[in-house]
Amino acid sequence: MTLDRIGQLPIEVQGDAEVRRCRWADVTTLGVGAGQFYRISPNTLLDLKNILQFIYNKQLNYIVIGAGSNLIGSDEDFDGVVLDLRKCCGEIRQDGGIFTVGSAVPLLRLAKYAAEQGYGGISKLCGIPGLLGGVVTMNAGALGQEIGPSVQELHGFLEGREWSWQPTASDWEYRRCHLPSGVVLTEIVLKLQEVSTAEENELILSELNRRSRVTPRGRSAGSVFRNPPGQFAGALLEQCGCKGLSVNNLRVSEQHANWIVKEGDEPGRAVDCRQLVEEMRRRVQKQFGITLETEWRWV
Repeated sequence: MTLDRIGQLPIEVQGDAEVRRCRWADVTTLGVGAGQFYRISPNTLLDLKNILQFIYNKQLNYIVIGAGSNLIGSDEDFDGVVLDLRKCCGEIRQDGGIFTVGSAVPLLRLAKYAAEQGYGGISKLCGIPGLLGGVVTMNAGALGQEIGPSVQELHGFLEGREWSWQPTASDWEYRRCHLPSGVVLTEIVLKLQEVSTAEENELILSELNRRSRVTPRGRSAGSVFRNPPGQFAGALLEQCGCKGLSVNNLRVSEQHANWIVKEGDEPGRAVDCRQLVEEMRRRVQKQFGITLETEWRWV
């Protein structure tokens, strides 16, 4: 199936979904990838279900994108379906301390909403820029806290069918959730603790201010590598002289050695990004015998 045909799903499958032709560099926070694709934005869960059943029956490639904050694009056109769930998975429902949250809800929006209702406990995470589905998929964390312990249940689609799961403590690891391959998350059920609204809002503001101070300026995709056990990736990379390394318009930040920023307005190239990441990894492997693992997803 060619790129042009991807944008022409059968009308009974497409429903009210919006279909737009996009470029990876325009939908990712790092701004890498000149390749193009068709982004499909279902308006309802029924539209999403129909599209996923079509994808599964036709055995098409597909990717779910959110805020694009840890996604590295491609220099090639994507011969498949790219799903954007922000229209159909953007609601928050509450019953006491139980919050049922759409997978496309930004984590900061959830934290602020919960605080106004007198619930919270996730303020340390509110500076993470992703949408909740991506945050859960990678069990994102900050300052010693992770999202996993707050999650009670997950809902979505798997192989075109409705799917639900109640993860246990053993299903969460550092920067990883043991989700079945191919699952598309639509809702996450979380249990949050009772808090003082004023105090929780103050904690949220404090974390946002801290993030602003320590985050390098410029387009980026967040931390490049996960911390290896007992180590900090940034410290290892700094000791290997990675600050300031560059390939064309992509450069390792002088402020943080585990951070790549894009300079200028031109899109970055995925091939350059991979070259820079591999050089960073090679240096740490050579000096410390440690193989770093990226936090990013690559198209």
